[in-house]
Formats: sequence, C-alpha cells, structure tokens
Amino acid sequence: MRRISMILCPLAVAAALAVPQAAQAAEGVLIINEESFVDPSGCYPISGDPLYITNRTDTPVYVHYGENCTGAIVTVVGAGESQASQHEEGKSFRIR
Repeated sequence: MRRISMILCPLAVAAALAVPQAAQAAEGVLIINEESFVDPSGCYPISGDPLYITNRTDTPVYVHYGENCTGAIVTVVGAGESQASQHEEGKSFRIR
C-alpha cells in the first residue's frame, strides 16, 4: 500500500500543476471612444477617429496597428492614464 502511495502522490501533484490556470481579467473600467469595458480581457477592435482612451484598470492597454491585435504596438496606455490622438493608426487593442 505504501508503494502505491509513493507512486500516486507525485502523479497527483504533477497533474495538478499541469492544469493551466485561468487568465484573469484586468480589474476596473476601460473607456475607448466613450465605450466602456468593465474588467476587460483579450483583444478588441477599435472604431472611430480620433482615438480617446481612459484606462481606469490595473494593467496597461496595448494598441496594435492591425486588426485582431496584429502588427506593431503603436501606443501603450498605462494603468490610470488617459490618452487622446487625432491621427491614431491603431485598429485593435489588447489588455490582460
């Protein structure tokens, strides 16, 4: 019986560590061109020009040149910061 425990315990620990942890959303509100996102997470499209970002979350927002968060990062808006641009080239943004 002891031998079985010695084999099963390490296997149980390894299995528990192998399960991926769920990604946590940013906490707070992100406002993009007057549209609010509560506890946002993932990639979102951007529509409208000029671009206004108010980041009231606990994590930075990365604005990408292309759609679906592809291409270069054209700007980063830190937690608690706001930014406005008349000629922003961003088509999407990502947040934790």
